[in-house]
Amino acid sequence: MADVKDLIGGFLEVGCNEHDEIVINHPDLKPDENGVGHIVFLPHQARNLGKNIVDSSAETGYHELGG
Repeated sequence: MADVKDLIGGFLEVGCNEHDEIVINHPDLKPDENGVGHIVFLPHQARNLGKNIVDSSAETGYHELGG
């Protein structure tokens, strides 16, 4: 069976930097000078993004257990 990471091209990684900003590392973004593709959010922006993701996913009609 194929590894999930191979099927989707990698994983999102979420963390916090030294400026208390939320950083999302994405495998498909072009790497910066450090070799990492990432998006940086202020905390309130990250909370809003999270809410928008949850709200949008709820609108899809996709059922977690039934597909």
